[in-house]
Amino acid sequence: MTKITFRKASMFFALLLFSFHIYAGDATITGFTLGNYLKVNVNTSISGKVINLSGSNITSYRTGWRLDNGTVNNDATTNIGGSGISTGGAYVPFTSLSFLRPTTQGLHVLKLWVKATGDTNATNDTITFNFTALSVNNYVTKVNLFEESTGTWCQYCPEGATVIASIKPLPNTAVAVFHHGDIYSTPEGETYFNAYFPVDIFTPGAMINMGEDGNYIINTQRSAWLGEMNARANRITPVQFVINPTYNATSRQLTVNLTANFKYVENGEYYTNAYIVEDNVVGTQVNATNPYTHNNIVRKMLGGSEGTSGVIPTVPVLNTDYTNTYNFTIPANWNVDNLSIIAMVYKNNGAMKNTVNAAKFPFSQLLSNNQFTQQAELSLTPNPAHDFITINDIAINNGDQVSVYNLNGQLLMTEELFPETTQINIATLPTGLYMVKVNSGNATFTKKIIKQ
Repeated sequence: MTKITFRKASMFFALLLFSFHIYAGDATITGFTLGNYLKVNVNTSISGKVINLSGSNITSYRTGWRLDNGTVNNDATTNIGGSGISTGGAYVPFTSLSFLRPTTQGLHVLKLWVKATGDTNATNDTITFNFTALSVNNYVTKVNLFEESTGTWCQYCPEGATVIASIKPLPNTAVAVFHHGDIYSTPEGETYFNAYFPVDIFTPGAMINMGEDGNYIINTQRSAWLGEMNARANRITPVQFVINPTYNATSRQLTVNLTANFKYVENGEYYTNAYIVEDNVVGTQVNATNPYTHNNIVRKMLGGSEGTSGVIPTVPVLNTDYTNTYNFTIPANWNVDNLSIIAMVYKNNGAMKNTVNAAKFPFSQLLSNNQFTQQAELSLTPNPAHDFITINDIAINNGDQVSVYNLNGQLLMTEELFPETTQINIATLPTGLYMVKVNSGNATFTKKIIKQ
């Protein structure tokens, strides 16, 4: 991703003028909200921002778009009230009156343009966006990754934390907060975020899905973060991605297994990574009531600042599991009750990145009698299954429990087991990938299962 340097938040849009002549009229489109993957034969709205890069106000504009050299869709002219769109990077939101509806699976090219009154620079009127349309059974719901840079020394960072508290409960959302220049920072975290921007002069700053191939510019506009995440709530991805961790309470040894499975194949350079994140860390914070509780702190990047390559081939095989494993000993001063695992599979496109999918797994899901237990592999048949699955190879006792979770770590069902009843009904679950966990005595057994 292009490295962006800002001296203060007000320079956010000024960078857009860096290599351009200041024209008498100059409008372009930014803040484009389409995802990289869309559903076949489903209407999708097109929205974004019309931004004024010129030295004079813009009083009216018209947007339009065209898919794959097909029909041209021009919206009506929008007249701006008052003095119009002011200079210096001001913008207005827009939504096209026509829906985008791809009818075939595969790669598509969308051209989107704006024509503004008095615009004398036609070179940036049109943007081109490539996306892939996916048919049913070739996609799952995407978990969006929200990452923020903060610091205990930062006077505006408590405001960012307030916004993040509203973002974290959103469905299909994983949140990680990197500290810079304080006692909670890590060497790999400093390297990671400084690859995007110098955090000491641009904090708090946020990044969504690792920048979405350059379509999401890192920014301090914290009042917009929640809306931007809401706009991504229903995105899809061709990659199922699951975290399957185990933990030994005696040795404090954590093993994290990450598995990616492609339901539609796209070639590329794929990486994975996993963060250990801690909540409820009591410390200090500038411009806040102290003691102050910090949440979502990235304690460790298990794959380092660069992530792990080579696990997923450049040309993945359809419906094939690609798994890599991280091992880490949890330090004694970390409270395991407050830990979570945030993981992601992402694609490198030259200097830019895009999170293909993410996942989250709170340690509390591994708790049994308030202690973590050693986990073992579970045998389930049939797998894949349509209606029923049978638990094999373990001795079931009266009162043992079986639980089923989705890939976001959400508990979907729990049933009590008995020695004569080792079969569970999964007929009501939608088609997809799930984690099954059996608590039997002091042991916990897990297994991934495919529901067809």
